[in-house]
Amino acid sequence: MSMQIQEILDTALQKEIEAQSIYMAMREQVDSPSVKGLLKALADEEEAHAKRIGELKELDSEQWFEDKVADLKQKEGIKTDALEKDACIEDVMLYAINEEQLALEFYSRLVSTVKGKDAKALCEELAHEELKHKVKLELMYGDLFRR
Repeated sequence: MSMQIQEILDTALQKEIEAQSIYMAMREQVDSPSVKGLLKALADEEEAHAKRIGELKELDSEQWFEDKVADLKQKEGIKTDALEKDACIEDVMLYAINEEQLALEFYSRLVSTVKGKDAKALCEELAHEELKHKVKLELMYGDLFRR
């Protein structure tokens, strides 16, 4: 596997770990048992995604179109503002929704980079999972902040 692909997967792995941390921190900021449960489930799913990225890293290099990797546009749409330590739950949720959207876009672009059936399926699965997270968060946000 090329260093470029390795760096992309390392970045994806880091984002999954960060998302897991955000969801666990959000759990401490809410009182609702159902919201706490959803955030725990999301954190667990992000942990599973990290494991799946490990599987991607183990795939044979023939699964990748290395000449297309540069076109993943990793920097486009990346939110540069860090989440403040004293952020309110609404800000944390909006941040998480944005992060899920960025992850969805990342994995969707990655699908077009790979040629192997296993690599494509894994990237498509991760993109779908990120979309599910985004929708769950958007629904939760609507329940909490839109009356």
